[in-house]
Amino acid sequence: MSQKPVEGHLTKRDRILHYLLLNCSSSNEGCTLKEIATAVTLSPTGTRHYLTMLESEGLVSLSEKRGAAGRPAMTYSLTGTGLNTFPKAYTELSIYLLKEIKSEFGEKVIIDLLEKIGRKIATRMNFKLSQEKLHSESPEVVKQELDKIIELFEQNGKIPELSEDEDHFIIKNHNCLYYDVVLEEPLVCKLTETVIKELTDHMAIKMACIREGDESCAFKIKK
Repeated sequence: MSQKPVEGHLTKRDRILHYLLLNCSSSNEGCTLKEIATAVTLSPTGTRHYLTMLESEGLVSLSEKRGAAGRPAMTYSLTGTGLNTFPKAYTELSIYLLKEIKSEFGEKVIIDLLEKIGRKIATRMNFKLSQEKLHSESPEVVKQELDKIIELFEQNGKIPELSEDEDHFIIKNHNCLYYDVVLEEPLVCKLTETVIKELTDHMAIKMACIREGDESCAFKIKK
């Protein structure tokens, strides 16, 4: 296997990650401990220490090398999570795409697209609090239903919170998943707004927004 060099100015941990990225994909059955240690100029013991740590973080996977004579060799390769530790330009690409679509086709097309995507995301979450349930069930039962939305948001990377006052339930999200994109194109807020409105059968009303300087994106639902 033709090995690609690793930059000497990197930390030991990053030297290993870069070497794995350049030379040890799962498609070529990864690299052995000896190969990695030699390439990054560390002792096998030190290299194993870092690899074990990276494996515990879910960044590296360990597997048997197929077809090896005698005792199977154990090899290392990056996981999908490990690949995502390297810089990505998703935000920049998203902003460029949105600006080009808006310039070419107008604001309404962007809004329609975001609302369509929001409805698909809500459908995938497979939950809806109906108006009938909101008005016929006790506040305790409705709160249990809203807790399901909180759980769904947590599973999708949000940091949600459910609270209430005398007249309303309040759903807050303290982590905007699209924050950098929203700063450049505020219309992207339509995506999250559509998701929460679909999940609550259009009963949720937006009352705060992180983009506008609030501590969270918040929606209220009248009891």
